[in-house]
Amino acid sequence: MKARDWLVSGDGNYELCKSVRPWNLLQDNYRLYRFLTEVEDALNGLEDEYIKLPEIRKLVRKLILNSYWVKSQRFDPSPQNGIAVSVLYEELGFPFTVQTVKFFPGAMSTIHTHGTWGVVAVLKGGKKIHFGSEEMLLMVKSK
Repeated sequence: MKARDWLVSGDGNYELCKSVRPWNLLQDNYRLYRFLTEVEDALNGLEDEYIKLPEIRKLVRKLILNSYWVKSQRFDPSPQNGIAVSVLYEELGFPFTVQTVKFFPGAMSTIHTHGTWGVVAVLKGGKKIHFGSEEMLLMVKSK
C-alpha cells in the first residue's frame, strides 16, 4: 500500500494530505539530533504550531527513511495490555517528545487525547482508527 498522510482534527474530521516523494527526502548521515534540531527550528517563535504540521510530517518521514535503527528497534509489548512505549527523546523544557510504540496484533488503545498536536507514523503493520490493530508507531508530540 502506498504511504499516505492524513490530518485528523480535534473534532474528528480528517483529510488526505499531499505526501512528499521519498527520493526527495534521502540524505546521508541523517541522525536523530538533526531531526530534533530541524523540528525545533520549524517550531521556534510560532504561536500556532498547527501551521507547521506539513513540514513536521515531512521531517518524520525523512527520519524514518534515513534512520534504519528507528524501524529495527527490538522491544516487547506488555502481556497485560499488549502495548510497549520506548522513548527515543524527551528532555525537560524541550517542546516535544519522540517515542516509538509497539502493539501486539489486536491490542487497542482507548480513545484519548494528549491535549495538543502530534504526528504518528505507522512503521510496520497497520493502524485502525475508529472515527485496532497496530504494530509499531513513531510519535512526535508537543508537550
